[in-house]
Amino acid sequence: MKAKLSSDEAKKIVEFYFANDNLPTQTARVFNTWAVQCDLPIRVNKKNVIDVMKRFSNPGFLMKGVTRENGYKKTTDVNILAGVISSLFQQRGGSIRKCAVENDLSVGTTHTIARSVLKLYPYRLVLVQKLTEYDKIVRVEACRRLLELGIGGKLVIFSDECTFYTDGHVNRWNCRIWDYVRPDDFYAEESQSALTVSVWAGMSENYLFGPYFFPSTVTGDSYRAILCEFFLPNLLESLGNAEDEVWFHQDGAPAHVANDTKAFLASVFGTNIISRDFVHEWPPRSPDLTPCDFYLWGAVKELVYENGTFENLNAMKDSIIRAFRTIRQDCMVDVGNAVRAVPSRMEKCVSLCGSQLIHS
Repeated sequence: MKAKLSSDEAKKIVEFYFANDNLPTQTARVFNTWAVQCDLPIRVNKKNVIDVMKRFSNPGFLMKGVTRENGYKKTTDVNILAGVISSLFQQRGGSIRKCAVENDLSVGTTHTIARSVLKLYPYRLVLVQKLTEYDKIVRVEACRRLLELGIGGKLVIFSDECTFYTDGHVNRWNCRIWDYVRPDDFYAEESQSALTVSVWAGMSENYLFGPYFFPSTVTGDSYRAILCEFFLPNLLESLGNAEDEVWFHQDGAPAHVANDTKAFLASVFGTNIISRDFVHEWPPRSPDLTPCDFYLWGAVKELVYENGTFENLNAMKDSIIRAFRTIRQDCMVDVGNAVRAVPSRMEKCVSLCGSQLIHS
C-alpha cells in the first residue's frame, strides 16, 4: 500500500469485500482496478484487505459522527452492520424492506443504517442508449437547432410509446441500487413469459393525452390508427381553434417515419413536426431529453405497479388508465415542469458535448 487509506477508500474495500464473496485477494484486485480508473495512487494487497476488515469489526469504524445529538440512535452491533451491507451488495437492486426482513430489523432502522451509518446512497436504475461519437455530434447540432427554433416557447406535444409487462419487468422507477457511487454496470433481466401491452401517450405543458392501447405490435398502420381515431379528436376537443399552433414531437421509430405516416402527419401539422426525416429533426437515441421518457412513463409505472404485478392484461390496462387519471388530477404541475425542462436539458446536452444526462 503506497499511501494511507482514506475513510472513503476503506469503505470501498468493505463494499468490494462483500460484493466478491468475502475473498480478500479478489477484493484487492477489484479495488486496485477501481483505483486506477479513478486515478488514485493507492494500491492494496490481500493483507491490507484483511486489516481493513478487522477494523470493520470495530463498531466505531463506520460510526464516526453518528450520535444521539443528530437524531440517530448509535448502532454498535457489527453483525447487524455486516448483515445489512452484505444484503444490499449481494442483491443489487434489492429493496430495503427485503434487507430488513433478512436481518430481522425494522424498515426504518435498516434505512438509517444504510443511509446514515454506512453512508450509502439509493441510486435509481438509469437505462441509457449507447452513443457513438457521431451520435453525440448529431445530438449537439439537433439541440442547437431546436433551441434556435425557440422550442421552449411553442406548444409542443411530446409523444412516445411504452411497453408494460404483467410481471412488472423493469420497474426502474422503484428500483434502487444502494452504493457509494452511481454504478455503471447494473442491468435488469429480460422478462421471458410475461404478457405485454403497448401504450401511446402525448404530453404538453397543460395537457396529457392517453393512454391509447395498441391492439398488437406497433406498426405504421396501427400508429396512424391511434393518432387518427383517438389522439386527434381529443386534441381538437382540448385546443379548439388553436390546433394550428401545435407542434408534434415523435422519435424516429420505423412506424413513425413510414412514408404513409409522414404524409399523414404533414397533412395535419404541416411543417410543425419534430422528428427524424422531417425539417426539424429530433436528436437520435435521446430518452434523456424526452419528457415521456424521463418523467411520464416512470410516474405511470410507479402507480401501476404499486400493488404488485398482474395476472391478465385487462387488469393491467385498468391500472394504467387509473394511473393516467391520477396524474391528470394530482400531478399536472409535474407534467408541466417536465415539459418546461426540455430546453434546459438541451442546453446541458450541448455543454456535455452530446453525452447523456444520466444524473438528471
